[in-house]
Amino acid sequence: MRIEVGTSYYPENWDRERIIRDANLMKAAGLRYVRMGEFAWSHLEPTEGKYQMEWLDEAVQIFGERGILSVLCTPSAAAPAWLCKKHPSILRMNRNGEKAYFGVRHHTCYTSKIYRDYVKKITTVIADHFKDNPYVVAWQIENEPGASRFWDCFCPECQDAFRQYLQSKYGSIEALNRAWRAQFWSGEYSDWDEIELSGLLDSTQSCKTLETRRFRSKVQADFVLSQAAIIRERMPNNTPIGTNNYTNSDRYEVFSGLDFAGNDLYPNYRPAETMMNPFRHKMDCALYSGLKPGVSPWIMETAPNPGWPMKDLMKFFFWFYAGYGYDKIFYFPWGNAMTSDEKIHISIVDAFSKTGPQYESLKSMVAEANEVLKPYPKLPLPHSQCAIVRDHDAEWMFGGSIVNLMKLFYGGFVCSYASLCRTADFAEIISRDADWSAYKLIVLPVQNNISENLSLKMRHFVEAGGVLVMNGSSGCFDQYGNQQEGVIPQYVHDLFGLEIGENMPCKAVEPAFEDTPDFYKRKPVVKGMLDGNEVKGTLSVWTCYLHLTTAESLLTFENSQLRGLPFCTINQYGKGYAIYYGADRIDQKLSDQIIKFAAKKAGLTPVPYSENVSMVRRGKLAFLFNFGEEQETFATAIQGKNLIGNALENGTITLAPQDMALIELDLAGE
Repeated sequence: MRIEVGTSYYPENWDRERIIRDANLMKAAGLRYVRMGEFAWSHLEPTEGKYQMEWLDEAVQIFGERGILSVLCTPSAAAPAWLCKKHPSILRMNRNGEKAYFGVRHHTCYTSKIYRDYVKKITTVIADHFKDNPYVVAWQIENEPGASRFWDCFCPECQDAFRQYLQSKYGSIEALNRAWRAQFWSGEYSDWDEIELSGLLDSTQSCKTLETRRFRSKVQADFVLSQAAIIRERMPNNTPIGTNNYTNSDRYEVFSGLDFAGNDLYPNYRPAETMMNPFRHKMDCALYSGLKPGVSPWIMETAPNPGWPMKDLMKFFFWFYAGYGYDKIFYFPWGNAMTSDEKIHISIVDAFSKTGPQYESLKSMVAEANEVLKPYPKLPLPHSQCAIVRDHDAEWMFGGSIVNLMKLFYGGFVCSYASLCRTADFAEIISRDADWSAYKLIVLPVQNNISENLSLKMRHFVEAGGVLVMNGSSGCFDQYGNQQEGVIPQYVHDLFGLEIGENMPCKAVEPAFEDTPDFYKRKPVVKGMLDGNEVKGTLSVWTCYLHLTTAESLLTFENSQLRGLPFCTINQYGKGYAIYYGADRIDQKLSDQIIKFAAKKAGLTPVPYSENVSMVRRGKLAFLFNFGEEQETFATAIQGKNLIGNALENGTITLAPQDMALIELDLAGE
């Protein structure tokens, strides 16, 4: 096996001599790929219909002759000035009618038919030109789709397309009014052209906001996939096509039609308090590794020296990404740009292609990786026995247009993910449509709408012996985001052995528990015993009265109007267990304790080391990391030999601060 390393490169900025010099340096450093072209439209087509490909031809050839393969990108993220001037309608428009401006990127509308036609032309020209080039081995569509500083577009074309989407879905304006319960706030429509898109900060019909998010997601996915289709028609069948850092839309929707998921990870962009937070880095990796099950994701951009200037952490994160399944890692950028925003990036060489310690570190790291991994022609992807479901539609339904609620939803997701990691080291992030049978424990956070198909999947998982944790207002809303009539949680009340009675929102804050008399006077407190240990905590956003049928109460309310009533429950169903707690958000410690209890019910063995340590397996190899600032030492039952570092010795593992180790496991006893 080989962890193939690449870099982002911009040959439009340099002359032939510079490109040759850089290519020679890349070859000497052991790089395998360059990524090129994502912002080069004006250089590929300086005026309409006049294409110049010679400079890109030359770069691909120079790199290819040195064994460095090219990943080409479509340039649709940065439309040129001539196009924006000729067709100003392609520019994004905000709610107030103000247009985006030229000189940045992602300033164009994904819905615009004119823009799509131009994108189709340039994509077709580039794909036709390079379809037979043996040095072009993969494609990236656009760059970071959805990551626009102009947010959503409200141009007339978007509004018309939204109305067509709604008409196709609902059939009649009367059916839409009924489904949306549009009489609220005098919101009924008499004609399709009365309906306008919702914005991120609008206080408007929640059903319309939900459909707006669904519509925008479909448009963005179609924009990407239509380019992929053009390339796929022309390139050899095995040419992988993907995109990177897909933002502001349903990632499962787009990557179902692509060959690989590209992640952009910049640890140095994290705030100081999360820079070395292991849970956040595991989650960042897992968010993309679950998008194409069984397919290694790619890192299309990461910083060459994320710890600068205090410590060189490039090797640490290189092996961390490799351990978590990323077999292709691209560093951004090769050399600093001479101008604009990206002249301030950390880079491998400087703006004038001079090498220094950073280049030497990369060269040494790649050589070591190639040597160490040579005996392992193929490593399986890492696998966890626990997972958390990421559902973009649930997130949109939960938050509506209330930004604070959307942040709280994601905060709850992060909280649950951290709890899983504290129990089982790392957890996978999967879609509601994924195969759940490979897991023992699954967390399903605030699934407002539970369809009949999803309920069947939940039942089969628990019935077969799985442990499912669900919480809050799950199953309380219909597919349009309205309150659900009838018994709730819909379709699964017998699975969890309870019914949700009166339910209401409570103060929406990030919950933090304090075991003090004053806190008990001000905030709701829940309490009980889990596995022989006393548990206390608090909650926020939403809570309810629970009526138990077959479920057993684990935790009850200690104060408030709900005092003495059940809060957290467990219900045996078939061979497994369904666990529920009655709040949309709980504090981190309470989450940890509930998930720990659930993990034990699922038969998972707790990790024997502190939360600063991470250990992940890929076949015979164990990748170990210490994110903390202190040495970590713990006993271990694993046997094997050290490949990088000397962590394993006489049944003990010792990891220096912010250091990593690689161990070949002796699997004879397994």
